[in-house]
Amino acid sequence: MRVFGYTKHSLIGTIVGNVLNIILNSVFLFVFNWGVMGVAVATVISRVVNLVIVAVMGAVLIKAKQSPDRILPRKILAQIVKIGFPSAFETALYNIAMTFIVRFMNQMDANGMNVTARSYAMQIANFSYCAGAALAQANAIMTGWRIGAKEYEECDRGTRKAVIYGLVTATCFSVTFALAGYFIVHRIFHIYSRILQVRYH
Repeated sequence: MRVFGYTKHSLIGTIVGNVLNIILNSVFLFVFNWGVMGVAVATVISRVVNLVIVAVMGAVLIKAKQSPDRILPRKILAQIVKIGFPSAFETALYNIAMTFIVRFMNQMDANGMNVTARSYAMQIANFSYCAGAALAQANAIMTGWRIGAKEYEECDRGTRKAVIYGLVTATCFSVTFALAGYFIVHRIFHIYSRILQVRYH
């Protein structure tokens, strides 16, 4: 949907899925006491709901199949695989490496505090480049549009702006979290400890 410019609709589906995930996690963890299985079930349900919302919106809003300029899937399938496979392979290697890292961390810490700390640190770090990632995604869509329209100068100009804005925002976020990181992590672990105390006492 983002490719066709419907970014707000994708955001709506993501918000609904994440809110549902939080609610279901709370219910499955603290009401039904399902533990890790509850987290997994809540995540799967929320992702399925998100997928259904986006699929329905896409079926209603996107009319690409009715376009006379539509290229047959067979002609572009090879190009999609050629471009997408290296990216998918890179992501797979990263996830495999992270799986081994988490396993090693679990072996060093039976209580799981290292894994918990890493999870919080990764979530906080994600905020430092979320704005840059959003700009990169938007620029990728605009680049496709401009290349299709043969507006190469606009494409180059837009990419340069996206790079500059992305670097500035990522730097600002990184510096902010680097300076306030200790306070943020300390507060998170304080809240986490209080939840555990209430949960098990």
